[in-house]
Amino acid sequence: MMIPVKNESDCLMVSVVVITWNQREDTLECLESVFRITYPNFCVVLVDNASTDGTREASPRNSRRLSMLRIRRIAAFGGGQSRDETWAGAAPSISFC
Repeated sequence: MMIPVKNESDCLMVSVVVITWNQREDTLECLESVFRITYPNFCVVLVDNASTDGTREASPRNSRRLSMLRIRRIAAFGGGQSRDETWAGAAPSISFC
């Protein structure tokens, strides 16, 4: 059920964090799905964990809702997750998207 919203500023900002490593097709499918969200005030942070399969290059570059963070060397899932939590838990005055 859609809840009517007058404008984007009526809604809290929601950050969607996607962590990926060498999963280009799955990542692109995930991003397509996320960008179909009807909630008006969200951004996506794509964390690329040193992919070598072209994930970063294939990701959309023309979305104002997408920020990309590239980790240059492979970090275990916990390492990538910790970086994401740092971004997502940033002070409210800091905006990454």
